[in-house]
Amino acid sequence: MRRLFLALALVCAAGSARAACTLPYALLPPAVADATKIMAILDALVNCVNHAISPYLATPSLEMPIYLTRDGAAQYANITNPAQNALQLQGQGNNLTTALHINPGPGTLPTGTIDEFVLHRTSLQAFGGNYGRWSFTAQGPDQGNATGLYGEFGGTAPIGPFVLQVGIENPPAKFASYEGWRFQTTTTGSEDDNIGAVLFGLTATVPRNQVVLPIANIGGKGTRDSHAVLWEGKANDGTERAVWWRAKVNVTANAGASSFLLQQNLNGGGWVTWLEISDAGIVSGPAVATGKLYVTQSSPASGDACAPGQIVADTGFIYACTASGAWKRAALTGGY
Repeated sequence: MRRLFLALALVCAAGSARAACTLPYALLPPAVADATKIMAILDALVNCVNHAISPYLATPSLEMPIYLTRDGAAQYANITNPAQNALQLQGQGNNLTTALHINPGPGTLPTGTIDEFVLHRTSLQAFGGNYGRWSFTAQGPDQGNATGLYGEFGGTAPIGPFVLQVGIENPPAKFASYEGWRFQTTTTGSEDDNIGAVLFGLTATVPRNQVVLPIANIGGKGTRDSHAVLWEGKANDGTERAVWWRAKVNVTANAGASSFLLQQNLNGGGWVTWLEISDAGIVSGPAVATGKLYVTQSSPASGDACAPGQIVADTGFIYACTASGAWKRAALTGGY
């Protein structure tokens, strides 16, 4: 046995300049030979010989499970479960953070894609073919140093939306799914199904507050307005202009009095409130103050469905809903 070890060791030393053979155990007299240790030494020597002679297997095959360890400690990561082709990063429960980092390393970074984590939908990923993928990507200056989620599809590869969803199993074997939002990558031609649209609450069967703009507590006496939802249009009469409209809550008193505002701003010229609805139900604003209040053009029958207080008009009458499903009208006469 000693002669076999010596012969194998000489082959390793003479035939390979890549690295010295490292044996897992040292059996020195008067130690008693242990079968497990001997087999481990033989496996190590065979592996060393395989890499010492030519041709050698440049890309060795690995059989799962594969374990990555540090200093002989317990496993830190493993590729296991061949039925699922799963890669599992296993922490040690030792009060330390378990994390997976993709680090581009020191030196000059690329100006295009720096690093990315990619989910492929197809085996073939060559541009010009049939391929599909989503990636979480950090871009360089060529793409404005942007970082985000990117979908890329080509040819006949199936294209689907990107979904943010949570599934809750409670009680056991009973799942409830809640979809927060869906980024559309295809269209059916419907107004609510355009490429690039973000849909909220698509799968919900019970209405709920789906788009929420919370704001932090004040921490003392005072008021704090809500965030605003802003819509932007563009105009150009030789000069590029931005046209903004926004809706927000204006909190007017420490006890919580408030109003809802609809405001307009032309190219940064300042916000003008065109409509204000107070929490007492009072509607005001320039349109109301100047009498420029427009009503719907309609000619309802006396028993048509309506809500009390609703007002419409046509060319001959003004109509008022006095009770649910009850209209009264007055003739419009004269002129000025």
